[in-house]
Amino acid sequence: MIKLNVALITKYYYLMEINKQYIIQSISYAANNLRLSTDKIEAITLLKEYLTNSDNLQDSINHLKKTTQFSKLAIKLGDLNNYIGKSRIDFLKLSDQFKEHTSLILQDLSNTLDVATPEICKEHLFNEKPLEKVEVELKEKEDDSDSTLKINIKEITEELIEQEQKVTIEKEDQHKGEFILDDLEDDQSELEFENFEKKILKPIKEIDEFLNKLAAMQFASEDILFNIELMNNNAELSEKIGFEIITNMHKIIAEAFLQIKEEKIIPDENTIDQLRSCLIVIAAVVKRKEVDISKFMEKSEKLGKKLKVIS
Repeated sequence: MIKLNVALITKYYYLMEINKQYIIQSISYAANNLRLSTDKIEAITLLKEYLTNSDNLQDSINHLKKTTQFSKLAIKLGDLNNYIGKSRIDFLKLSDQFKEHTSLILQDLSNTLDVATPEICKEHLFNEKPLEKVEVELKEKEDDSDSTLKINIKEITEELIEQEQKVTIEKEDQHKGEFILDDLEDDQSELEFENFEKKILKPIKEIDEFLNKLAAMQFASEDILFNIELMNNNAELSEKIGFEIITNMHKIIAEAFLQIKEEKIIPDENTIDQLRSCLIVIAAVVKRKEVDISKFMEKSEKLGKKLKVIS
């Protein structure tokens, strides 16, 4: 019985460590796609430290859900924890799934960092209360008369405060160093993501104008071939980055252009509307717009299903 309990405890420990690493690395990878100030770097480091030191990951995530600044991000982290803890993991697809999960928490992480300062992190994650200025009234007798002297507690403890600030700065420098070293191998990821964003968004306006030519049946064969190749290339790039939705949208557009060229489908008003929906989805996801794109997703998926039936 003792051996069984030890085995169960060991299994639980390793499962929790796997969950922690998956979530922490998702946060790190997502953070690399954001422009981070010094305060935001420290906030991320504190969040990762909080999760790393957790004895019960689910309880720690639940605590975050109760904190306004972290609640939305915590919901996504809870989904990741459930995926690793309860799902049967397909290790062949784990890398792609990890990238997808990272992209899902990206916007919520960005929003959290906009409101969760290092001070808020310390207070809510580690119960560290910020220093407060306190005024003390001291009464002294001078020339047989009472006089009131107001003294700021910060002045009479100046040396102690200075020492504490020095320790805090040293800790912050250590946190920054740990953060940079932890993600050293991905130090180019922010630049790579910016280049990806520009490459994906640049042709959207031209493709939108090309849709008008398709609708009017006024397009050259070489133009549609060029756009097919462009969409396939961007689909391949999106797949490498790990954006499944963007990948699928490009593939749908490329396949639709091919079937229009081969006269298997007609670029009628409905088809053009569905293709334009694909472009809207791509732009919204890449720009991380907080808008409801479900209607456009539905139109795009209908076009994708229609193309599969025809091909």
